[in-house]
Amino acid sequence: MNQMMKGQLNQYEVQSAMILGIAGGNGLEHVDTEKLNKVYGVDINQEYRTL
Repeated sequence: MNQMMKGQLNQYEVQSAMILGIAGGNGLEHVDTEKLNKVYGVDINQEYRTL
């Protein structure tokens, strides 16, 4: 999943992105803040807890 996220974030010339299912943060390190002006992260799993 991490590599898939990297590919998706770098494949298209966009200025913003919405990423679904980010509770674990998988792939967020691939967000290029020089390329993307805004990133929305959405996760609706209320049962997920970080330690």
